[in-house]
Amino acid sequence: ERPRGQRLLRVLVAASLLLALLDGTVQAAGTVASPAGDPSAEGADLAWQQPRVGGFLRQNGTTAQLPGNNPAIGATFVAWHNGPQLTVADRASLTPLTVDSVPGVQTIAVSRSWLAYRTPTEIHVRPVAETGPGTTVVKVKSPAQLGRPALSVDLVVFHRATSEASWITAVNI
Repeated sequence: ERPRGQRLLRVLVAASLLLALLDGTVQAAGTVASPAGDPSAEGADLAWQQPRVGGFLRQNGTTAQLPGNNPAIGATFVAWHNGPQLTVADRASLTPLTVDSVPGVQTIAVSRSWLAYRTPTEIHVRPVAETGPGTTVVKVKSPAQLGRPALSVDLVVFHRATSEASWITAVNI
């Protein structure tokens, strides 16, 4: 409706992208790890799962294999599981802060305040420094499926899929 305003906005966006390219802050995509999947990132740190091998954490240019699977990072924490044993550790030192038995744990998310994890049919949340089952956020019956939870401060987000539809749900915890 106002082409002059839209044109000005496009020019400003293009100029900001050009400045970012000249400044060197925009980089081309590149392979970080292969084979790899299920990434989790916080700042410049990255965690991922290597099929049939386990979890890895890259920080400060150094990659370390974690003593478990499906790692997640958030705030100052890293979390992983080894079978039912779920560990939340300090991300810098990998010193465990909590270790708990969580039968059926498959995937994890962690933030500065919360830990979320998925079992085959449920997603649970609990304060990051506590142990125990926490609060059940959602429970489904097969053949419905739940995706990996994601956390942002006090918000847990996950997808749910049934044979008829799929959708993303956000819950303020």
